[in-house]
Amino acid sequence: MRLGTRLFAIVSVIVTATVVAVLWLASGIVRRHFEAEIAAGLEREAPLAAELIPPDSTRWEAAAQRLGRLTGHRVTLIAATGRVRGDADFDERSLAGLENHLHRPEVQAALREGAGRAQRLSVSTNARQIYVAVRGGPPGLAVVRLSATLDSVDAEVL
Repeated sequence: MRLGTRLFAIVSVIVTATVVAVLWLASGIVRRHFEAEIAAGLEREAPLAAELIPPDSTRWEAAAQRLGRLTGHRVTLIAATGRVRGDADFDERSLAGLENHLHRPEVQAALREGAGRAQRLSVSTNARQIYVAVRGGPPGLAVVRLSATLDSVDAEVL
């Protein structure tokens, strides 16, 4: 093989590897940016949602459903025991079948510090979610949690 051909092959490999590395790094930066923007939106909306929960516990399920429609996010109302008292993605009959949420990291942080954030695969919906929880709501509720699926980020970022 001639020197020129070898040189061209080596430079081509180096350029290709560099382009792949830059695209991989850029993809990670863009993904983190999108996820941070979604979390920031949830952090702005969660305290507002907590203020809008009615004091009458018989209306909590309807309030979670309504707030879910208004925000476009899953809204979960959680008692101090971890029992889910309302959820935008589940009707009243389904609530009893939901796992106790007391030991979820974002709930623990909200109880301890006033607010918490976590990202994981949802056990309830089987979708990758970002969660933001705040301590608050009327008496009987301890935490109001909003979550958003990260499917849109996954679709935008390769």
